[in-house]
Amino acid sequence: SAEVDLRKETTISFLFALDSGVGSKHQLCFKVFSQDNPFCFDLAGSDFNSGDLETTTDGGTYIAGDNPSKSYELKPYDKFSDAGLDFDSEETIQTITFRQEGNSDTMSRIYDLQVYNGIPYQITHRKK
Repeated sequence: SAEVDLRKETTISFLFALDSGVGSKHQLCFKVFSQDNPFCFDLAGSDFNSGDLETTTDGGTYIAGDNPSKSYELKPYDKFSDAGLDFDSEETIQTITFRQEGNSDTMSRIYDLQVYNGIPYQITHRKK
């Protein structure tokens, strides 16, 4: 696994799909070397106030009954700039985990996970 420096422009992008039952918690968390506890983004769950859930890039938050996958682009700086993290030095993301709590019919998926600094781009090469 590759480590990514934690900067103001760091972005965590992924697709999230809630297949059945909202459950109590669905979170995406990251941990840095200098901190003992992880920092978590709340995606869905009955334990959270819907106004506190992270917003998807296609508008709105993920709520029960909204089954298609949603595209997220979360920026740690926007949520955790006052949480004691240093976004200007050598802070590095150590791990990323997905947490799910709920009863046995709660199922969700996370996929296409990317962590990057700056703007992702694709270069297409063509020969004449």
